[in-house]
Amino acid sequence: RDLSEQLSFGGGKIMYLLTLSTYFGEGPLYTYYLKQAQWASLAADKESAKYYVDVDLHYYNWNNDFAGLIDKFSEMLKHFESSDDTEIRAIILFRISFFKFSLNKLEEVLATNGEIIRLYTDLGQKYPVFFLSIRKMAVLASLGRTSEAKQIEAELIEFIAKSKDDNAIGLITSTVANGFAQQGRYALAIEYYLKSLEAFDRKD
Repeated sequence: RDLSEQLSFGGGKIMYLLTLSTYFGEGPLYTYYLKQAQWASLAADKESAKYYVDVDLHYYNWNNDFAGLIDKFSEMLKHFESSDDTEIRAIILFRISFFKFSLNKLEEVLATNGEIIRLYTDLGQKYPVFFLSIRKMAVLASLGRTSEAKQIEAELIEFIAKSKDDNAIGLITSTVANGFAQQGRYALAIEYYLKSLEAFDRKD
């Protein structure tokens, strides 16, 4: 990725984003990085579009050894702590957070998510911050800390109302729509799906 930027080779960035998407394999951050690759392929340098390709997904089998996986990913994290690769650190921490959640270590999940949010905020990447804030809100609710959860919800609603970033809004409103659909609130789900499509149409 860094070498591609030095050489002004747009295809390298696209392949890097596809690699991150494949790493997640599924879920909101899989979609986030896949969309980043797609948008990068539509950039001014049309030649780089040929590097936007479909990638076969290979899902991981964690074997439920979440404690062991925390140790392995923590060791991996140490390798990148001395580097300036903030995004890779955030991605590794995201997995560690998932493993801790699987072990019901909710207080530790909150601490780890806070660090991930800080890293993505430093990177200026709005959608991961939004998505992780939703996860934080759900964990707080599970711990009975409803006032803190409601405060985050109010901040997120305000963010949606004020944001003018079509990239972020398209993904965010799609995530909100999915949430409403899961709750059976289908009228609101349709409303936010349409908002998501409008934002993507403006971008594409």
